[in-house]
Amino acid sequence: MQKIFIYKTIIIYVFTVFLMLSCSQEKKYWTVKQLTSLENINHDLDNNLNFSADNQWICYDTRPLTGIGDTRTIERINIKTGKIKAIYESPQAQSIRPGVGAVSYFSFTNHVVFIHGFPDLEYQKHRRFGAIVDISSGKMTVADARDVTYPYTPGALRGGTHRHEPGGFNGEWLGYTYNDMIMHNLGNDLRTIGVTHLNMPVE
Repeated sequence: MQKIFIYKTIIIYVFTVFLMLSCSQEKKYWTVKQLTSLENINHDLDNNLNFSADNQWICYDTRPLTGIGDTRTIERINIKTGKIKAIYESPQAQSIRPGVGAVSYFSFTNHVVFIHGFPDLEYQKHRRFGAIVDISSGKMTVADARDVTYPYTPGALRGGTHRHEPGGFNGEWLGYTYNDMIMHNLGNDLRTIGVTHLNMPVE
C-alpha cells in the first residue's frame, strides 16, 4: 500500500514539473502587446477572421457603449507599427442611427465584410445588410439582394444579415445569420442562417 502511495506521489510530482517546464517554455514564444491606447474610442473585434490575409493587420469597429447603431467607422491597425487606418466611414447624417460594425477579413483577398444599416432608417436586426469593402480601392459593394415588398423576388432576402463569414475556395460564398423583416412585422422575430453566392446579382 505504501509503495502504491509513493508511486502515485512520484507520478504527480513528475507531472507537476512537466507542466511547470511547459509553461516556462511557452513564455519564450508568447508575449502580450497592447496595440492601442486611445481613450474614448472602443476597438470592437468580431468573433472571427480578424486578421488580414498577410497577418499584418487586425480589423475592428469603433462602436460606442450605446451600441452598433451609433458606430460610424470601420478601422484596422498594423500589429507591428501600431498604425491605424480607416477602412470605411459611414456617410449618414448624425440624426439617424443606421450603424456599421462586426467586421471580418476575407481569407485570401484584401477585402472586409461588415454590417451596414440603411442610411434613412434606424438600425434594427431586420434592416441591415452585408457591406464588402475593397481596401485597396476603398470601394464598397452591397453583398445582399433584398426585396421586402410582396410578391417578393426569388433569390432575394426579406430582411437583414449579420455575423458575416466569407468562405469557399476564393471567398465566393458568404455565410451569415439572418432576421426576416416580414416575419418581424407579423410579430415573430425569426432568426436563422443563410448563405449567398457572391457576384451573382438578383434582378
